[in-house]
Amino acid sequence: MRKFLFFLLAGLLIFSILKATEQPVVRFYLFYSDDCDICHDLMKYTIPDLEKKYNLEYQLFEISDEENMNLLIKLEDNYGQTAGIPEIFIGKYLIGGEEAAVKLEDLVRKYSETGCEFPRLSSSQKSEVKKIQTEKKNQIDQKTQAATAKTEKSKNPVSQKKTENQQAVLSKEKDDNPVQKKKVPVYVAYFFKIGCKHCDRTFYDLKALKQKYPQLVVREFNIADKEGMRLNEALCELYGVPEVKHQASPMVFIGDKYFSGEEARLKNMEPIILENLSSETEAPWTKAAPLLENSEKTITERFESFGIFTIIVAGLIDGINPCAFATIIFLISYLTLLGRKGKQVLIIGAVYTFAVFITYFSVGILGLSILEYLQKLKFLTLLIKFIFLITGILVLIFAFYSLYDFYLFKKGKTSEMVLQLPTKIKQKIHKSIREKSKIRNYVLAAFLIGFLVSLQELFCTGQVYLPTLVYMSRLSGFRNLAYFYLVIYNLLFIVPLIIVFLLVYWGMSSQTLAKWMQKRLGTMKILMAIIFLLLGIILIVSALFK
Repeated sequence: MRKFLFFLLAGLLIFSILKATEQPVVRFYLFYSDDCDICHDLMKYTIPDLEKKYNLEYQLFEISDEENMNLLIKLEDNYGQTAGIPEIFIGKYLIGGEEAAVKLEDLVRKYSETGCEFPRLSSSQKSEVKKIQTEKKNQIDQKTQAATAKTEKSKNPVSQKKTENQQAVLSKEKDDNPVQKKKVPVYVAYFFKIGCKHCDRTFYDLKALKQKYPQLVVREFNIADKEGMRLNEALCELYGVPEVKHQASPMVFIGDKYFSGEEARLKNMEPIILENLSSETEAPWTKAAPLLENSEKTITERFESFGIFTIIVAGLIDGINPCAFATIIFLISYLTLLGRKGKQVLIIGAVYTFAVFITYFSVGILGLSILEYLQKLKFLTLLIKFIFLITGILVLIFAFYSLYDFYLFKKGKTSEMVLQLPTKIKQKIHKSIREKSKIRNYVLAAFLIGFLVSLQELFCTGQVYLPTLVYMSRLSGFRNLAYFYLVIYNLLFIVPLIIVFLLVYWGMSSQTLAKWMQKRLGTMKILMAIIFLLLGIILIVSALFK
């Protein structure tokens, strides 16, 4: 008896030790699509890497399967939210889209200490769960079974004939169904934008609907392209969409209804499709055709109304940037030392200003072209958001330092200001002015000085120029308007230069200009802080919510 108790206690002790050392299991559901690159990267790289470090159990559901898609929708209802594909249900969290890989690793790490169960399902939902095995062995077994069934079918002509008869009956029943028999086309206009948070999910919902209703005719339009912008504006006018939602994505037009943002989901769109199956309706793009001509004008007016003010203010404030002013004062001082005056100052000023305009405009064209190109590459969606977000944060930091510089100005410590050209760059600019001023042809010298100084000053003036370029890149569908804004910005940037050279021509000395700038340095810093704050907020909102 004692031996029995001893072995029993020893067994219980060993079992409890083994149980204590057992790693908690993290369980989750993953919904994916076969044609989703992000999904495959997640399953091929991220999850296997996590399995090396944590104890995972997961089930995969391919959403082209109607049962799996229905389960996904019901789970989303349980969680009270939706996400993009791939979509992962882990613990109390629902994550998805391009950020799924990063968020999954964080959540697995969080649950690794306690573990978590599969999402809770009702009894009816549990019966709908269709587990898909992804191990290679099971995939091979499935293919082998299919091949075997095919062989057996060819060996058993009686069974084959029976199956064919069953299929014929089913086909007849399908043809007798009035909805299937008529097959009236249902037209859908779908608007998306690369980088849009909810667009991929809407795409897969429409794909599932298309599979279920073959008569669905879906046309996709990139809202960042000119054609997409024009059609969306026309349809928004036609369907009475509130102006605040114009040019939003995703947006879907079916019959006489529209859906935007998270409303553009299968469960909302399917009832409207069913309503339109029995009677033929006009395609949205056909209905909107008469309004297309006026839609471009409406878009341009809207962009100009809220965009031109920002561009004007940014250009002017960048033009009175203390960095640029300090350089022009040194240039005028050196011209005075060389004995340049009167018309020569005007000519030098005109050529110098023209060189500055051309240089900055060229840099702007290059920057806009790069940003527009990046926005067209779907696999760089996160990079675009990252550029907008980081630029916005950087600009807010500039706003803070502008206010800090204002504080230093009030304390009389202007030499300690943060937002100014580094000493080495100042020295290079002064050296460029001295060396190029020795060229006999002072017109050529002025152009070279303007070109070199502009490039070197970008370290400072670019603090406003770069975020403004990122802001203007949102108009990628209307390139002419974006370039018009670029011209306006650079024209306003050189306005202070033109005024300074005119004042010098009329007799003002560089010392007077220096004193004027010194007195208004604090005002310049406050104005720069305001424009930095405005641009920062716009860019961060664009990154997070557009």
